[in-house]
Amino acid sequence: MGSVANLNPKTIMITDTAIGENIETFVCLQVNTFPRVIPRYVFSKPELIGILNKLKYTLIKEDIENKYRFHNYSNAYHSIFHQNLIFEKFNE
Repeated sequence: MGSVANLNPKTIMITDTAIGENIETFVCLQVNTFPRVIPRYVFSKPELIGILNKLKYTLIKEDIENKYRFHNYSNAYHSIFHQNLIFEKFNE
């Protein structure tokens, strides 16, 4: 995120990305695409917002696309969604 923020954009958009509320950011493998195995980042929403806030961006819009199904994980991971987040640079 730091390298993106160094470009000093007014807006940062994160689209169609796996994001959860009460989880830590992690990487997993998507295996339902045989014969391919696709590495996937799943981001912690509070962690992502915190990083961007430190870089002087504030969340101005968010929406949920659809729910991810993590059948092999505990219930804590059942609240992961494809989300779109829009952040805007603020001045102090």
